[in-house]
Amino acid sequence: MAEALATPLVPDDYLDLVDPLRSPRYLRARVVDVTPETADASTVTLQPGRGWLGHRPGQYIRIGVDIDGVRLWRAYSVTSGPRGDGNISITVKALTGGVVSAHLQESLRPGQIVHMEQADGAFTWNGGAEPVLFVTGGSGITPVMGMLRSHDLSGSDVVLLHSAPAPADVIFAAELAEEIPGVRVVVRHTDTEGMLSPAMLDELMTAGDVVWQGHGSLPGDDGWISLHLGDQLEATLQPPDDADTSDELEQAVDNAE
Repeated sequence: MAEALATPLVPDDYLDLVDPLRSPRYLRARVVDVTPETADASTVTLQPGRGWLGHRPGQYIRIGVDIDGVRLWRAYSVTSGPRGDGNISITVKALTGGVVSAHLQESLRPGQIVHMEQADGAFTWNGGAEPVLFVTGGSGITPVMGMLRSHDLSGSDVVLLHSAPAPADVIFAAELAEEIPGVRVVVRHTDTEGMLSPAMLDELMTAGDVVWQGHGSLPGDDGWISLHLGDQLEATLQPPDDADTSDELEQAVDNAE
């Protein structure tokens, strides 16, 4: 009877106006904070709704926003580590011509509600399987930062090699400049230092390390190294001749439109 009187809306629609995060079926999130990282990238802190099931470090979520009456979805890596308040963060870089990324970067404000989906993606790392080399470029650092923030890496042997055009373009620059226990961070500014080359990888890696070509990861408990390559890498890297290539790498989702 109540639904008939409320047509075309139903009582649940009115409840959603009061508490938009209440539904375990239609997942939404409230924007808690928007923090600039660079001139064109910001970290968005989200309070997920009641149906949120959590994520594994490195996974992404799809965010939906309504623009000019059309709901558009894009995928962004979760960049936060464990938090006591249950909130999560994504880091968005505005792309030239990117409708959603520009909207999230320029128009999003605390208190706004966005649509979201459960976490997905196979580019994950649960720690262990050292030594580990992460190679990232530009916004490709986002899933790796989510991994590093999620583990106590004290005493570990982890190298993060990150490339960006200039110091002002380095996302998470302040955090990368600090000492991260167990992690050696090398930042390369390609405008002045040039693109990354295999010779530089040879200098950073120790004998027996394994490098894989492309975005993705192999299981973290079998001694393989995980990579997330960005557009700053000019070389094609190949696995050793005796590597088992029978399993396809899972494609990682870029922070791109």
